[in-house]
Parts: sequence; C-alpha cells; structure tokens
Amino acid sequence: MSWAIETRGLRKTFENGVQAVKDLDLNVRGGSIFGFLGPNGAGKTTTVRLLNGLLAPTKGESFVLGLPSADEQVRRRTSTLAELAQMYENMTVYQNLFFYARMYDMPALEAENRIRELLQRMELWSKRDL
Repeated sequence: MSWAIETRGLRKTFENGVQAVKDLDLNVRGGSIFGFLGPNGAGKTTTVRLLNGLLAPTKGESFVLGLPSADEQVRRRTSTLAELAQMYENMTVYQNLFFYARMYDMPALEAENRIRELLQRMELWSKRDL
C-alpha cells in the first residue's frame, strides 16, 4: 500500500539536547483526515517541519506522497498551515495567494488559474479583493 505520509524511526534531537520527536513510526492513508493532537512541547510542530522538509531528522526517514520529505516537490505539492498564518494586511487575499505561489516558483499563469479554482471551490471568489 502506498501512504500519503510515512515515517520510519523518525527522530529529531536539537543541539541543546532536547529530543522533540523520538522514533516515530507513522502511516497515513491517502484521502484520510489526520490530526496531530497533544500538549505544547509534544513534538507536533517539529514533526510537521520534518515532514515538509524544513528540518532535517537526526535519525530515521519520512515520505510524503511517496517522495522523501526533503524533496522540493513535497513543498510544491502540499501546503502547511503552522500556528500563525502570515498574510500581509496591505495586500488583498488574491495578492497574498499570488505572492506565495510565486515564492514557490509557480508560473504566474498557473498561479492565477489555481487561485481562481481554489477560491471558487471554497466559495471565496467574491472575497478575493478584500
């Protein structure tokens, strides 16, 4: 079976000795809804950062959509919303989305089409200029 998310013995120990993630084995099926729940300091954010390649593991490996987490394609094909979503207040919804799409090297025309598609699907197209 192919998994949307897979980890094997994933571990992250920071330079100060704090072990944020310890030998995590996880398999999440594609098309399912999965949430990380736990108290502050449990390693949830660190795990997500490991999965999207923003942090390198101390040990173990992880895959997202069949790709190694460090692969740039993981960040291109997925989205992560951390604790604080940063939107620039001086930009519209559309401008913010376009800005971030271009930051990830999405071609302008593809970004425009994708933004339109997603905002319409979520019934937010009328809010694009707010």
